Amino acid sequence: MAIKTGDLIDLELGEPLFLTKRIPLPVAAKKNLNKIIDMQIKQSTPGRGENVVWRSIFANKSKQEIEVRVALVKRPVLVKLEADVAARGAQLRTVRLANFPRVKPLLDNRQTTDRGRRFWSYIIASASVVFCMLILVQTSANLKAQNNQVQLLQDKKTSLEREAVQLRKRLDQSNANFAEISQDIHLFEAGFLRLPLILDLTQTLDDSTWISNLSLNTEALNISGFSGREITTIISDLRALSWVSGVELQGPISFDSFSRRNRFDLSIELEGMEDIAK
Repeated sequence: MAIKTGDLIDLELGEPLFLTKRIPLPVAAKKNLNKIIDMQIKQSTPGRGENVVWRSIFANKSKQEIEVRVALVKRPVLVKLEADVAARGAQLRTVRLANFPRVKPLLDNRQTTDRGRRFWSYIIASASVVFCMLILVQTSANLKAQNNQVQLLQDKKTSLEREAVQLRKRLDQSNANFAEISQDIHLFEAGFLRLPLILDLTQTLDDSTWISNLSLNTEALNISGFSGREITTIISDLRALSWVSGVELQGPISFDSFSRRNRFDLSIELEGMEDIAK
């Protein structure tokens, strides 16, 4: 494939470029499927799966058993692909798996690569609003100039009322587009802040602790997971981070007999987000 400078590249890896394995599981495991697959991959790959990215689809299903098809790609392969594309002056937008429909990309840079597209959408919406305002100003000027022509003014008024309805529709559509762009910007900012927070958590929590769920809003980071350490020690380590103003335990600590670890749910109050963003 010829790559030109400035191109946005979407790659699809064929099956010779990734490892696949089939994992049979009981139907009851479907509720915690991702956790179970992740645990099996950590147990069966070097480094507890730290350098492996995986995606899964259902292969077969019966009343008693489901079979999951899992694709595994070494993380350094993705890093090299991104570097090779960058060396040619292009940007790697996404990397997907062939024959794995409707699964998340292995690598997704759209928050960065599509930023310009969202910017121009914002410019177009703003220009539409300005255009509508100019039309309204011109319409008012025309009405003032025809005050001495009563009948013509009435006819013009009727015409302008119809035009105003159309202009209002266009203005409402422009406002709706602007609101959508604002939402995209907020989503981008949340994604931009998420990575440094995750990196800090990775450095703070050791290998005996793993996170099963993470959600971020403007005021708090909520995490759930399992750990072989004392939960009070984890809370103390998290409170020492510069962007943390407080850590609260959400609900009781429970012992998971399957993983032989303590399960926890924590709410981390955030502060100093400007420093994190830098």
